[in-house]
Amino acid sequence: MIEIDYAHSHNFPYPRVGLKISSMDTGRFVSELPAKLDTGADRTLLTQSVVDSLGLPVSGEAMFEVAGGAIATLPLYFVSLSVEGLEPVELHCAASDREDLILLGRDIPRNSAPARSFSPCPNQAGE
Repeated sequence: MIEIDYAHSHNFPYPRVGLKISSMDTGRFVSELPAKLDTGADRTLLTQSVVDSLGLPVSGEAMFEVAGGAIATLPLYFVSLSVEGLEPVELHCAASDREDLILLGRDIPRNSAPARSFSPCPNQAGE
């Protein structure tokens, strides 16, 4: 079971995990990145600073409903993402320059095995 701690650096505590993100094109990586576990997000959202530091090329774009119900078209980037204690997963992540934290969406547990190892709510594991 992955242990999730709570960060207290913002206005309210949030579940935080550590990440390693690698470029699928160049192999460059950044590690020990804090990420907010966002159970309301369907997809993982990178910060623009991570995208820039890895020199990630845009692999596409997608429309997202963001907080407040607005629709935004965001670029996608193909990365290998590893959550502490889990095997790396390869996925297309969106990125935004409006976020200062990586938002870890529900696409991570769906793509990692076993998914129930990464659940902040044990009674909902595997759903």
